[in-house]
Amino acid sequence: MDRKKSITFIFTVFLCWVCTVPAFGQAATTVKGVVKDSISGEVLPYVAVQFDGTTTAAMTNNDGSFTMSNRQGKTKLSFAYLGYNPKTITVNAGQQNEVEVLISPSAIMIDEVVITPPRRERYSRKDNPAVELIKKVIERRDDHRISQKDYYSYEQYEKMGFSINDFASLQDKKILNKFKFLFAYVDTSEFTQKPVLTVSLRERISSVHARKSPESNKTYVIGQRHQGVDQTVEQEGMGPMINETFRDVDIFQNDIYMLLNKFVSPLSKTMATSFYKYYIMDTVMVGNDKCIDLACVPFNNQDMGFTGRLYITLDGTYSVRKVKLNVPRNINLNYVDQLQIEQEFERLPDSTWVMYNEKTHVNFFLFKNMQGLYASREKVYSNYSFDNPGDSVFNAGKNWIVHSDALEKPDSFWVAKRPFPLQTREDRIGEMMAELKSIPVFNVIVKTVEILVSGYVKTGTEEDPSKFDLGPMNTTFSGNDVEGLRMRFGGTTTANLWKHFYINGYGAYGTRDEKWKYRAEATWAFNDREYHENEFPMHNLSAYYMYDLRSPGQDLSYTNRDNMFLSFKKGVLDKMLYVRKLEMKYEKENPGSLSYAVWTNMVNESRAGSLRLFRPDLATGGLINEDGYNYSEVGLRLRYTKNESYYQNRKNRFPITKEIPTFTLSHSMGIKGYLQGDYTYQHTEFMAQKRFYMAPFGYIDGNLKAGKLWGTNEALPYPLLIMPNANQTITIQPETFQMMNALEFVSDQYAAWDVTYSMNGWLMNRIPLVRFLKLREVISFRGFYGSLSDDNLPSRDRNDTYLLPEGTATMGKTPYMEMAFGFENIFKIMRLDYVWRLNYLDRPGIRRGGVRVALQFAF
Repeated sequence: MDRKKSITFIFTVFLCWVCTVPAFGQAATTVKGVVKDSISGEVLPYVAVQFDGTTTAAMTNNDGSFTMSNRQGKTKLSFAYLGYNPKTITVNAGQQNEVEVLISPSAIMIDEVVITPPRRERYSRKDNPAVELIKKVIERRDDHRISQKDYYSYEQYEKMGFSINDFASLQDKKILNKFKFLFAYVDTSEFTQKPVLTVSLRERISSVHARKSPESNKTYVIGQRHQGVDQTVEQEGMGPMINETFRDVDIFQNDIYMLLNKFVSPLSKTMATSFYKYYIMDTVMVGNDKCIDLACVPFNNQDMGFTGRLYITLDGTYSVRKVKLNVPRNINLNYVDQLQIEQEFERLPDSTWVMYNEKTHVNFFLFKNMQGLYASREKVYSNYSFDNPGDSVFNAGKNWIVHSDALEKPDSFWVAKRPFPLQTREDRIGEMMAELKSIPVFNVIVKTVEILVSGYVKTGTEEDPSKFDLGPMNTTFSGNDVEGLRMRFGGTTTANLWKHFYINGYGAYGTRDEKWKYRAEATWAFNDREYHENEFPMHNLSAYYMYDLRSPGQDLSYTNRDNMFLSFKKGVLDKMLYVRKLEMKYEKENPGSLSYAVWTNMVNESRAGSLRLFRPDLATGGLINEDGYNYSEVGLRLRYTKNESYYQNRKNRFPITKEIPTFTLSHSMGIKGYLQGDYTYQHTEFMAQKRFYMAPFGYIDGNLKAGKLWGTNEALPYPLLIMPNANQTITIQPETFQMMNALEFVSDQYAAWDVTYSMNGWLMNRIPLVRFLKLREVISFRGFYGSLSDDNLPSRDRNDTYLLPEGTATMGKTPYMEMAFGFENIFKIMRLDYVWRLNYLDRPGIRRGGVRVALQFAF
């Protein structure tokens, strides 16, 4: 799930492992000293110290002291510290020097945003001038806003950096004694004022165009640049994940989407005064505008809200001139130590208020008292226009359009376009990366990260990029009741071999059934791919041939069927089919609109394990156990969603946000006599999915499905009928029934639902002695109702179908239902549910209830 968190952890591991060789040369120039404030005389910890013209650098300790040496004869020593003027001194070459360095404070002041109201205050909304003020601000929040314009455009510069936090604390680690060059690249965080090592820097310059009706918003990326450690790791899904995690903040909405959560806005029309306490702090000048300093604090500091300041103009318009927001220290939010959002607005000559600057700072951590990741983002907006840019601007299929030369802009472009220069050490990330790559252990760590993130092992090098990747690695060993131990080996070509043509496949062997299974697939991608054939948007023609196993009634959509972690199951699952299948498919994805796929196939399925295909023999009154059957299809699938964002690996996509409704309609048609098919039928299915946010009360995920088999010329084999998707593993899997057995029910028409309410800790946050656990409640209710028509009902009185196996039946007049209650966020990584089966309790071999578990990395 969260690749960003995995990479953060690897950075930390890397810093604890890596080492290098010290320099040798002439007699050492050694400097021992202390750095102090020139006015107060206080010692200054974490001051960056560096010999000019070298990579020899260090940080002062907690007592302001430092020791430095070099053998290159360098004598100039520079000192840098946030909030202080830089200073350079000269020492004697080839000697031991003792110095006291005084540096002077600059005029920069950092404002404090944390608000701590009295513990025993008696807060009342009635006759409260702060509440009356915020009501007036909310009432007029849409006045003079840019969103009220028919058209608007602007240019946007964005800089995002990721840094290892509090890097100076590693200075005394013995394992880093030979790794001092990293301290030459250390900066001081604007947010925490602690030393940080920037390991990733992303810059982007865009042109944004919006239209009110019909609504449209297009972003044209003119220039884009990325430097740093994570650039060495395959970027699948990284960009969309970062964009969603740090989505643009609009404080004028009822909810603020940040870190994949929805926070209640201090300007919410529905929740503001019931969720927040407001305090008038002072009147202040912000630029040339006199403003009221209005503070806000959530009633419950564990709920998804902010503490902060709103600066409201005193000109009678009640406009927001500036905003600073923090998350409360005790908020039920994982992996985040601090978060601050600061936005500033200006008034244009026509009285429209627009944003001109935005800063976001976040301190991430995996474990307390361990090096974390500091993320900072700054955005500058300019060149606002309210003219119609022309329909051609809004005709692009995508909402996010990257110019073909965006990644190739020269340094001169960035120097000219940046609204402010990069910090010195930010501009030297490329130099730092060159030094890191010269260290073998760093390359080992990078290789490990690539395998963990993508699941594949690359066979190439940086100089000769991989043309063939081995994997996926999580399917190398698995097990089931038919194959016993299953061993699998496979791989795929990459765009480094051919840009448009791809080959992938695998071979697998089961120690119990002693059979080889395999799959070979060839794909032609009509559009250019960066690395693999399934990148969005797909426009592919593919064909594959396979021989493998499938379990009727168990289809886990979001993972490989032979994922090693799914080998742990409840009960015996040995009613399976050997499948021999040849399929050709054409699929085209259209960003932000309708996507489609068409296919044709021919399939042979034969019994495996304990599954039997008994056909009545009317002549003898006995049963014939047949080996299998054939069918062939042509099919069409239509899928519609708008502006979907997701994380993608090689084969699967996982929605990052589910608030955008998704609709899928598929139809397949079996044709008797076509490609040796034995049956004629029509199979239609429809699915709708959506997440409903109810901040601060959590969210509801809804999933509705319906389907029907019709137009049959004779009874279909029961494995071709519709079966509820049963999950007999101990893991929680989406869109499955946890307490149902595979092959328990069959039907040829059905409707199903799955509703899950995640409360985000709204109840647990209010229970004393428990709230510190930061548990989050989750309730699920799912059901399936299906029926089987007489045309497909197996009977001993007819010999055109197979009898249902023992334990398989049609459904009664009531739907199958189950309910689950559980907790998410256990130890921040686990979800634990207890699932109850609500009906059909008299059936043999069923489970009335049980515990199910999933690993979840979520903010």
